[in-house]
Amino acid sequence: MSRCPDAELCESVFDRVLDKVGPLVDIKLLYIGELDTKDGKVTCKHGPSECTGNIQQLCAEKHWKVVNGSGNPWATWWNFVQCQNYNGLSRIGTDRLAQTCASVVGKRWSGNVEHCAISSEGRQLLRDSVQVTKTLQLVKSCSIVIDGKLVCVRDGRWIDCDEGHEVGDFVNLVNKAWKRLNEREESSDSALEDRF
Repeated sequence: MSRCPDAELCESVFDRVLDKVGPLVDIKLLYIGELDTKDGKVTCKHGPSECTGNIQQLCAEKHWKVVNGSGNPWATWWNFVQCQNYNGLSRIGTDRLAQTCASVVGKRWSGNVEHCAISSEGRQLLRDSVQVTKTLQLVKSCSIVIDGKLVCVRDGRWIDCDEGHEVGDFVNLVNKAWKRLNEREESSDSALEDRF
């Protein structure tokens, strides 16, 4: 939902969350839309330009996500999204803004990412993303999921946020999830060591 005011607000809050717990997080944006099962086309709530912006962001994530273990793998594409948000929702989905924001994050828009954004590759990424949101039964933008659990929704106002909706609240949720996940891994590692 690249042109959704609620998504923009959530992403702004999460930008500050990532400043505090970024190395612990594998962040992913999922997009809401209506998928026509006959022709595979996606209709976005805020129009065709939003679909274009969603595709641009998905392509940036796919091609700029770093998986070499150094730094935050999401940093470049996430900063691209933040750049788009900073420049105003009405400009998201334009080639000019995509080029500008690519430059801001030290990347070139031309090449793999631009090709992805204008080809069947990008359209498939959007279809896949919309299908995931449907599978997860996420219907509002913005829905915040941490460790597989829906923890908060922004739909004109914050709702269903039992543990809060401020930066510190999300930092606490991420820290708890990280600790819980790492305790599971340590338990699994111990069990394997005991068997050998």
